[in-house]
Amino acid sequence: MKMMAALACLVATLVNVAHGDERADLQAALARALEQGTRAQLTEENALPASGPATEPALLFLIARHCVKVETVGDRNIWTLGKGCGKECHIGPFTSPLIPGNGLICRVARQTQFEVISYTPPAPDEQGAVRTRLEYRARLVDVARWTRDPAYVEIWNSYGLNFEIFHAFADLVRTDAGWIPYE
Repeated sequence: MKMMAALACLVATLVNVAHGDERADLQAALARALEQGTRAQLTEENALPASGPATEPALLFLIARHCVKVETVGDRNIWTLGKGCGKECHIGPFTSPLIPGNGLICRVARQTQFEVISYTPPAPDEQGAVRTRLEYRARLVDVARWTRDPAYVEIWNSYGLNFEIFHAFADLVRTDAGWIPYE
């Protein structure tokens, strides 16, 4: 009986070590994936209405801060960049493939020191690709000066975000070259 209890304890320990190794592997893969190019950058992205007034709180803040300007010609809005965000903004394609089109993209900060909190067991999806969804925390560095305005911090917090400890999700897919972001 003692032998069975010892064996059960050993199996439980090995499972925990395996999960710990998998978590460490996924954490390293997340860091590698996000450190490529500009993937670790966090941005504020806003659609720019073709006509009518802007209503999104963050966009209203960016207009008031002179990061972007809007001029109405007839019933059409003409958007141009302002100098209020110190060249941290541009008008162009959104960074997410889930959001088509162009808009205002402003750099907020860069993520670093990634810590995986939880993840789904890696499993094949409908196309046979092995995927996992990570929940992680990261520290924000190189925070853009314009984001420190209390009005923007309030907007950021209303999104459920926090400048001290950033909390997010990421999807990874396993390839022959290792785990990469699923896009």
